[in-house]
Amino acid sequence: MASLSEKMKPIYDFDTNSKNIKASILDYLLRNLSLYKKNSEKISDSFLKEVYSVLPEEFLIPHPIINYLLENFLTNLKYFRDLLRNCKIKWYKKDSKGRYRHVKIYMHKLHRLAPIFDYKRACSNLETLHKLFSFEGYWPHLTTQLALVLYITDAKSDAEPRLQQNNIRLICNCSAYAFHRARNILRLSNYLESALVIEV
Repeated sequence: MASLSEKMKPIYDFDTNSKNIKASILDYLLRNLSLYKKNSEKISDSFLKEVYSVLPEEFLIPHPIINYLLENFLTNLKYFRDLLRNCKIKWYKKDSKGRYRHVKIYMHKLHRLAPIFDYKRACSNLETLHKLFSFEGYWPHLTTQLALVLYITDAKSDAEPRLQQNNIRLICNCSAYAFHRARNILRLSNYLESALVIEV
């Protein structure tokens, strides 16, 4: 006969709720724990070991499920970063819609990998960023565009704490130099104080 404690254990329908579980875990961890190795642009080897010291008790999720989801995430993240590293895009001045669609494809892949942002809002922000790029005559690399969109979308959301910038850069395979250079050239701090990057 099952004990009272066993009867009170939460039951998880893993097949049904795995996407929601993944989103909740990744969202919390990427806001509270760095993926980076210290003084490196690589993923930390100790990330999985540090997870359980960061996750609050409210996450009543069996450790094997957490391990499975995070190992799967880290594996797919490596493949996604490799894909971005080898991606070469030529921007054609007269094909603004084509440029938008191209980046949107990779943004959709990013959202499937890490569903930690509002995809529809991100698409709106991407479209407005492309207008800003055109106005400034400055077109950052694909990885920088993805990082900027994710950064802006998170900054304009109500979520707290914010996604760690080093995590944003890592999952988008964007260097710190490229990210901050683009922010300064585009004067994003000014735009973040307005509704420009939200309303298209």
